[in-house]
Amino acid sequence: MSNMICPAAESRDAGGDSQATVFTPKSRLRNVVLCTLGLTAVGCMYVRAVLGQGLGIQADRTLGENMRALSAPSVLHDLPRGNSAFILIKPHAATDAVLRLINQRLRAEHVYILRRGKIVDVESIPDRLMGISGLMAHALQGDPGLTIPITEEGRAAFLAAFGKTWDDALVEDDIKGAQEAISDGSFTPRSLYKEWESLTFGTSLVKLVSDVYVGKINGVYIINGFYPAWQNTFTDPGPALRWMEVRWKTSRLSYANFTSHVIGGVEDSAAADGRSLRNQIYEKWEVLGLETQPESLHNSLFASDSPYTQWLQILPITDQNPGFHPFADPLSRRGIVNKAYFSDLKVFLYNKKEGTLRDHVAGLDRKECLQTLTAILKLDGPPP
Repeated sequence: MSNMICPAAESRDAGGDSQATVFTPKSRLRNVVLCTLGLTAVGCMYVRAVLGQGLGIQADRTLGENMRALSAPSVLHDLPRGNSAFILIKPHAATDAVLRLINQRLRAEHVYILRRGKIVDVESIPDRLMGISGLMAHALQGDPGLTIPITEEGRAAFLAAFGKTWDDALVEDDIKGAQEAISDGSFTPRSLYKEWESLTFGTSLVKLVSDVYVGKINGVYIINGFYPAWQNTFTDPGPALRWMEVRWKTSRLSYANFTSHVIGGVEDSAAADGRSLRNQIYEKWEVLGLETQPESLHNSLFASDSPYTQWLQILPITDQNPGFHPFADPLSRRGIVNKAYFSDLKVFLYNKKEGTLRDHVAGLDRKECLQTLTAILKLDGPPP
């Protein structure tokens, strides 16, 4: 059979001469097989992503854009093993310009958005999403048996500041959660926050454990008095609360640098790293369409500080089973996935340091985070 020439398959070589590409039956068969295999592989990746595995698929992209995202080597190389984070954009900051800024900043750092969404009914966000801060703000209200975590350092600080032991204050019923102080009509969330801001650390305000503080206001010891007003910033009128789950290669960006340089590791946006999103939104708030400049209470972003907290925070949003997330795979193999999920508020002694699981793994990359969790939970005994 004679060779067949495809008229449309003309190209130019380096010297500019026109050449005709010749296709033989054997070459045509090879091309058909390669094209079929390629399309099948891409199709499988696309279906896998749509089914919830996550490969950078985004609903607001075209099919072509999603295909290019799927083929990005950085995504495919490190998918289950890279660092991951959960990001919330508060309603007052969820302008189109802010969302574009976040997308651009993440893209520049090779941080990929695996999935994103909106939360319209923000009242339904459980306090667990906010971590121990929220739970302790509700402490002693309707559940007087709830154990308030406290380190030995916290007990010593309480005694030094207030002249009585923590246990004596509990017995005398002088301690209230912030929500209880509001429910009995003593304060509004905003008035309680103003009183809280006037306290002095070490004399009228002490730290019990990470994210749990107690302050003395009008003779009463109030736990996390900042929290109700802070929580309201998530429910302010405006656009829906936006969330993102992101992932990136550990070799490109450490978790500590993601927190400090990309997000902005301190609540005070003015003091955050000048390259960070918090600081950029703070400095350019008018250009970005915000009605007021962000402050410590009214911050623009909320983000996890470790792969472990990301796992805890994404589950209430997506209604996933704790074991159905990639971070849980190695925990499941070690038989500690349930213990890791339900022990996040307990205080553990590890490497001569007391703190919650969140404290011990804050800022750690995925591998070290998993190693630390395993070491702590294995030492603590069998899972419940």
